[in-house]
Amino acid sequence: MTPKKERERYCIIGNPVEHSLSPLIMNYLFQKYGLNAYYYKARVIEKELEKAVQTIRTLGVKGFNVTMPHKKTILRHLNELDGASHMIKAVNTVKNVDGRMIGFNTDWIGVKGSLELHGVRKVENALIIGAGGAAAAAVYALGQISRGVIYIINRTYENAVGIKHEFKDLKVEIKPLLLSKENLRRTTDDVSLIINATPVGMREWKSLVPPEFLRREIYVMDMVYRPLKTKLLMDAEKAGANTIDGLWMLIIQAAEAFKIWTGIKPDVVDLRKFVEANIDE
Repeated sequence: MTPKKERERYCIIGNPVEHSLSPLIMNYLFQKYGLNAYYYKARVIEKELEKAVQTIRTLGVKGFNVTMPHKKTILRHLNELDGASHMIKAVNTVKNVDGRMIGFNTDWIGVKGSLELHGVRKVENALIIGAGGAAAAAVYALGQISRGVIYIINRTYENAVGIKHEFKDLKVEIKPLLLSKENLRRTTDDVSLIINATPVGMREWKSLVPPEFLRREIYVMDMVYRPLKTKLLMDAEKAGANTIDGLWMLIIQAAEAFKIWTGIKPDVVDLRKFVEANIDE
């Protein structure tokens, strides 16, 4: 009698991870494509990150996702980085290849794919609000489709300047600015795309962009996906702008991670329908 093959294991590590949608998404995909695998979440505090990676290697976990606060600190515990994660200096997907931990960044693909899905394949000037890992992924994505100016507005000006230095090799001009009403007014007048790369608006009715600064025909993308329609997106709709919610980014980056692990490219539209039917806002 042939012994039953052990199920392959995948997981997400971070702190917190309780509300992560990754297990819902990945286990659906494993089932849909008939793969003998399962995905779980593991809360890992910062001082235990190295031990967690060693445990993952020992257990033979085939791959894992990385969420806050480990997307940058995970780099020192990996054997290899792909080109995007090397430049972005953040990893959200890791593949275990015979004990070698290879890091990838699929967040930027989530940004680029979300824009393309909504017909945005070229961008002139753009505004990114925030200067963390999500903003870095957005800058890298826009660097592939923009030859205009990318404004980075942040509460801590030095962090915005840091983004500029990190991406000095991108063929695009990056202008760091301090978050202020005047800088928002001036930049929103000059761009065709606004991306909120901060948590502002997550489970709260707040927006960093005054509604009077929004206008018709521009694109407004919010990386927040709970609620699906944030205050920023509602204000943008009322102004006649085109809106892109954060669930698209989540789904597209997850589909890319699944492809890295399995070689299978999921249907993101089908995946979106499944997730929408199975989550509570």
